Amino acid sequence: MATSFLERLVNPKPFLNESVGQVVVVKLKWGMEYKGTLKAVDHYMNFQLANTEEWVEGSFRGNLGEVLIRCNNVLYLRNINDEEINQEYSKPTTASEQHLTNTSENNQDNNQEYQQESNEQQEGMEQD
Repeated sequence: MATSFLERLVNPKPFLNESVGQVVVVKLKWGMEYKGTLKAVDHYMNFQLANTEEWVEGSFRGNLGEVLIRCNNVLYLRNINDEEINQEYSKPTTASEQHLTNTSENNQDNNQEYQQESNEQQEGMEQD
């Protein structure tokens, strides 16, 4: 016997309530994804996430901390398991992050060279 459309509908409230405290991904209608721990859901289905990361087109954009996502922007919410957390959402180094890392390393090298030259100059002055 075929099941009717109404019999196949699933109430999202129990799913959302069971997801509180778990790591989820919320995809917005505009394509951005937010991964974080679901802290709360209200009766309008607005979501509060903690330790939230923003992902755009599969690329890590940054840590946002605690966010509130309004229900009318959401395309879907899904739970992710531990394996997916480590695989799909491992933070790739973006070009800007790589540039910042390289710049920071170069600055540290320059500071060390400057400090070494400074010390050598001081030693030379003390000997005179």
